Amino acid sequence: MMRSPTLGSSIPHFRASLDFVNHPPFDGAARVRAMARSIPEGIAYAIMVGAGESFFIADALRLGASPFEVGMVIALPLLAASVGPLLVVRMLQRAVARRPLVAGSAFVQALGLLAIAALNAAGNFTPTGLIGLMCVHQICGQSAGVAWSSWYADVVPAQRRGAWFAMRTRFVQLAAFVGLLAGGGLLFLLESEGATDGGEPALGFAAVFALAGAARLISAVLLWKSPEPLARPLASRSRFGRFLLTHDGRTVVRLLVGTMLFQAAVYVASPFFTPFMLEGIELNYAEFTTALAAVVVTKFVTLPVWGRCIDRFGARQTWCVALLLAAAVPIPWLVVGGPAGCWMAQAFSGLAWGGHEVASISLLIGSTRRSVRPQVLVAQSMANAGVQFGGSMLGAAVVGAHAFTTAFAASAVGRLVVAAGLVFAVRGVRRRDRTPVVLRVAGYRPGAGITHRPVDDPSDANA
Repeated sequence: MMRSPTLGSSIPHFRASLDFVNHPPFDGAARVRAMARSIPEGIAYAIMVGAGESFFIADALRLGASPFEVGMVIALPLLAASVGPLLVVRMLQRAVARRPLVAGSAFVQALGLLAIAALNAAGNFTPTGLIGLMCVHQICGQSAGVAWSSWYADVVPAQRRGAWFAMRTRFVQLAAFVGLLAGGGLLFLLESEGATDGGEPALGFAAVFALAGAARLISAVLLWKSPEPLARPLASRSRFGRFLLTHDGRTVVRLLVGTMLFQAAVYVASPFFTPFMLEGIELNYAEFTTALAAVVVTKFVTLPVWGRCIDRFGARQTWCVALLLAAAVPIPWLVVGGPAGCWMAQAFSGLAWGGHEVASISLLIGSTRRSVRPQVLVAQSMANAGVQFGGSMLGAAVVGAHAFTTAFAASAVGRLVVAAGLVFAVRGVRRRDRTPVVLRVAGYRPGAGITHRPVDDPSDANA
């Protein structure tokens, strides 16, 4: 006797058909359009990073921010934003559309930057207002970054992924450098030196953040117009717990815990290099911009060299060297006394952080399974945000009670102690995944310059 299909059995077919009705077909032409639009979109995004994110602390100092508020400008937005990737990963487990999420987040970022520009122009701004808008900016930025990685990992064919993302990242890095120079030039031409109470118009900062907001608005429009393939659900979180009980999982846990301690020591000093340059050494905006550019240029030049070191000597060996270099970053700042010293210290920072960034990503990706990698990266982001906040608050207390150089010395000691322990603790790494690491520009961090995150394929997480 034949049975007619029940309502329950028809629902999956109905939902599948709805997906194809509501989602335009993603054919070869759509793929070409998505990849072509991503290049100018990345350039617009990078101009936002270079012209906007690079000057948040400088704006806070103009507004008369205290050491505590300077620490909050960096640490609180990162702490608030750490929940963004977690929420996005949970959404990806349900195969939600990524284009509206990414484009919407970019649009909110554009509005926030334009609001900062308007408040600076009106002379009606405070450090607290800047911190609040930066929290929104970072939440949207980190959420968009995770969803964009999933989206474009599906867009770009696997055989072209490494070369295409490397080419796009080069364009993005160059555009971020141009945006940085443009922002610094506007400040030098339009902005007076020194702090105010926020009650005076600041045309230079208004122009800088207006440029950044306009660039992000262009980026949002291009994202909205870019086709998206149908999303596949992310693998379940249940594998993550089982992975942590394995040999590789325990190694990753040691790496993550050690990285947390290292980041805590880093952020005792990191938020305060900019105040030291602008208030301690009293660089003008042209000299300050040149110092910021030194990090970006050095990182741009040395990243391929670090990549070749990883290929030749391995991720762990390269990571150990870069870790010790990153630990030594605050030491030159103890003797810096002028613009030339700042440029050299910043160049050393770009060298060290470029190597640390690419080697630590290679080490983490190479020692994890695809099925748990998104959860590992999210766990790392959330854990680091918490200790970065604590380190920044400790650094603010030290700067407030003593001096910038005291915080730099404390950070150097903490970094070196943790780095020495990490070199011995993280051993026996068995590289599980030899796929080349693909990076995207993730934003700007004080002391480290333009930062990168891996472009992984969460949709492929069953591997």
